[in-house]
Amino acid sequence: MRNNKSFRARTILFLTLGVLMTSLVLSAFVTVGNSQPAEAATVQSASVNNFNSTGQQITKFDVNGKGIDAHDGDMAYFNGTYYLYGTAYGCGYQLQTNGTPFCGFKSYSSTDMMNWTDRGYLYNASTPAWQASCASPRYGCYRPHVLFNAASNKYVLWINSYDAASGYHVFTAATPTGPFIETAQPTLADMGAAGGFVNGDFGLFADDDGTGYIVYTDINAPLLPGQLDHTLRIQKLDVSYTSGTGPAVSTGTQSVEAPSLTKKDNTYYLIYGPGCAYCGSTPTVYKTAAAVLGTWSAAKQINASSCGGQPSFVRKMPTATGGTTYVYGSDLWHVEGPGLVPNQALANYFWTPLTFDVNGIQPFTCANSVSIPLGPNATLGQPTQPVGLDQTSGSGNFRSWCDISANWSRGQGFTAGRSGKLTTISIDTFQKGRPNAPLYIRVYAVGSNGIPVNPLLYQGAVPPSFISWSPTTYVASPNINVTAGQRYAIVLETASTTGCYGWEYTDANPYAGGVAYYKILGQNWLTENSRDLKFLTVVQ
Repeated sequence: MRNNKSFRARTILFLTLGVLMTSLVLSAFVTVGNSQPAEAATVQSASVNNFNSTGQQITKFDVNGKGIDAHDGDMAYFNGTYYLYGTAYGCGYQLQTNGTPFCGFKSYSSTDMMNWTDRGYLYNASTPAWQASCASPRYGCYRPHVLFNAASNKYVLWINSYDAASGYHVFTAATPTGPFIETAQPTLADMGAAGGFVNGDFGLFADDDGTGYIVYTDINAPLLPGQLDHTLRIQKLDVSYTSGTGPAVSTGTQSVEAPSLTKKDNTYYLIYGPGCAYCGSTPTVYKTAAAVLGTWSAAKQINASSCGGQPSFVRKMPTATGGTTYVYGSDLWHVEGPGLVPNQALANYFWTPLTFDVNGIQPFTCANSVSIPLGPNATLGQPTQPVGLDQTSGSGNFRSWCDISANWSRGQGFTAGRSGKLTTISIDTFQKGRPNAPLYIRVYAVGSNGIPVNPLLYQGAVPPSFISWSPTTYVASPNINVTAGQRYAIVLETASTTGCYGWEYTDANPYAGGVAYYKILGQNWLTENSRDLKFLTVVQ
C-alpha cells in the first residue's frame, strides 16, 4: 500500500555490480526547470490527438512526461481552467485482483486541453478504511464527478462505491482539486444493501437555473423475477448537491451504464452505453426529453464502438466566441485475451466535440486528431523541460508495450549534442504482471557496428515497488562525461521471470540521432531503425 507521498520525487542510492548508482528520482522534471514563458500566448482551439497516423491508440502525457492516469471520470471547466477527474490505476489496481491496493482519484488541470498538470489525489485514499471499502476483493470505487455549487461556494465530488447503501460517497472542497472532505451519506430514491451491488455508474448535471441532478444506474441485484436490471434513473439533488430529493424517474432503459446528462437549447440529452465493465468498442447512444424529469425518447446510436472504448462523459463548455461546445470522452480500456488480467493504468482516451442538427446529436467519426474550441482567453501551455536539455525524442504519438523481462531487453541510442557531464537520463517505463526483479537502467557507448558495446558506463537499479503501473518518466543521474558527436545507448534490462517492464515508443522516427534496440536472451543486439523510445538527456 502506498500513500500520496509515494508518487512524488524520490532519490535512491544503490551499489550494484561494483558500479556506484547515483540518484534515481521517480518523478519528472518539475524540480529542474520549466520552459513555460512568463506570458503565455492565447489560443482559441485545442488540437487533440487520439490516435497516431495509422489509427493506433496513443498515450496522453502530462506536462512532466508522465502518462495521464485518470479514467472513468469527467472533464469540467471552472474559472477559465479545464479539469480532468478520474480513477487512478498506477499503483496496480485491477478489477477483482486480490492483494492489489486502491490508488484513489486524481485530477489534472489545463489552460488549453492539451497540456495537463497533475494536481494529485482528490483525498487520501490510502487509509485502512478506504482500502477496506475500495480495494479488492471489494467491487471497487470508480467514476468521480465534480460540480460547482454556487449556493455553498463549494465544489462537490461524488464517487461510486459499493460499500454504502446508496452506492456513493459525497465530498466537498473549496477548490476544484481539493482536498475534498466527505459529507454525510447521500440518500436516493433507490437504495440497496451496503457491500453488494447497489447503484453503479452515474453522471451529475447542473441545469441553467442551478438545479442539480444525478442520473444513476440502478443495478438492482440480486434481481427478482420480473424486475429490470441496470436501469437508468434520474433524480433531483438537494440545494447543496450532496443528496437526492424528491422522486426518481425511469428513462426506459435497461442493461446500460456510463451515463451523462447535458442540455442544448431547450432539449435534454442522456448519453450512455451498454452495461459492460472495462469493455472496448461498445456503442454510444442517446435519448432526448423536453424536461429532465420528463418522458425520454427512443434511443439513437451516434457511434458503434465509442472509438474503441466505453462512454465516459459529455460536458458543455464555453467558447471564445461566446458560444458553447460539447466535449465527448470515452475510455479506451486496456483489453487483453482470455485469462489475462488487464492493466487499466494503460488505458487511453478518445475526446471529440459533438455536433448537433435539427435531428439531435450527429454521429461522430473516430478521427485521429480533432479540433476542440476553447473558452475565452485560453492560454497555450507547454511541456516542462529541464535546464540543459540535450537530446529528446519528444512526447507525441507514443504507444505502450511491455516485454522487458529475463528474455527481452530494450534500448535507445542517442548522440551527445555537446561535451560535458551527462547529469540526467529520462526514460518512460511501467510495470505489469508483478515483476520479481529490479529494472536496470544502463548506459553504454555505441560501437562502429551501431549497437551498444562494453565497457558499461553507468548502471542503476529500480525495485519493482518504485515503478508505477502507469507510464511514468523515471530519471537517472549518471554523472558521466560524454563527448559531442559520440553515440551512446540507454539500455533497459531485468532478470525478472514474472510479468514485464514496459516502454513508450513511436514508429514515426522523430529522433535522428539514434535508433531503438532489442535483444532476445542469448542473442545479439538488433536495431529498429524507424523506432524511437521516449527519452531525453541533460548535459551540463
